Amino acid sequence: MKQLIISFAVLGASLGVMQPSHGTLFPAIIDPVITSCGGRNCSDYVWYASSGTTLIDQAEATKPLRSLGLDIITTGLHCQNGSPLEGVPATYCDFRSAVNSHSPTVVSECRLKSYDSWELTASSTCQTRTAWGPHAGASPGAECVVFVQSGIRQTTSVVTTIYGTLDPTTLANSGSAFCQKPLPPTTRCELVLPPDIDHGSIAPNARSTASIDGTIDCGATPKVTFLGGGTLTLSPGIKTTLTSQLTGATQVRITSTLDAINGAPGNHSASTIVIVSPN
Repeated sequence: MKQLIISFAVLGASLGVMQPSHGTLFPAIIDPVITSCGGRNCSDYVWYASSGTTLIDQAEATKPLRSLGLDIITTGLHCQNGSPLEGVPATYCDFRSAVNSHSPTVVSECRLKSYDSWELTASSTCQTRTAWGPHAGASPGAECVVFVQSGIRQTTSVVTTIYGTLDPTTLANSGSAFCQKPLPPTTRCELVLPPDIDHGSIAPNARSTASIDGTIDCGATPKVTFLGGGTLTLSPGIKTTLTSQLTGATQVRITSTLDAINGAPGNHSASTIVIVSPN
């Protein structure tokens, strides 16, 4: 599995200073991988590693709960049975917040400014440890790490995230829509894309479409998704919708359809993570 951070730039009706992204910057694990495993289908003694975390633009599906803490922590998704990569749904799933067991510990500030939104404090970098485990239970494709509001119990039925309230079974069987699922060490998935989609100069009220082409190597029927969904808000009144299309056995096209409604002049950008996995 390969992920890539892509930015989208829009030039307003007149040149101006760079405007901050209007989407909420929220942490995500970078390139999680399974470093070693045993048992049938890599289901026992599973150890994980990642490059750390990054902050990407996300749309707020709900507001933080005032009954929980302002700190943002990691929690691991654990499932006892299933193999989603082979079409067998994951079952007996729960969230686990044991230190460095099913998720890497957060080692730098990661805190909400208030309960009014998911905006983080200016000093929050949300860095984590880069290794965690072990897991025994479901095969790869079921488990991942999510960033949630603190205050959850050791084992809980739901978590509160920027994507809304999530239950473990839904999350386990939703692919990498909300968190990237590490693949077995023997599975190869690579995605190569240009770093930007540039819409150039557009009018304050206009629609613009721009695309980039890349190469993909992830089996016969790879699946391309965008972490948190394919809609990004670049600034008030400027939104873009991302779609992916396989144009050949090893080619993929990412298209950005941008709509500006009374968009403010200036340069605007946002970022997301593109994830490729076996279908």
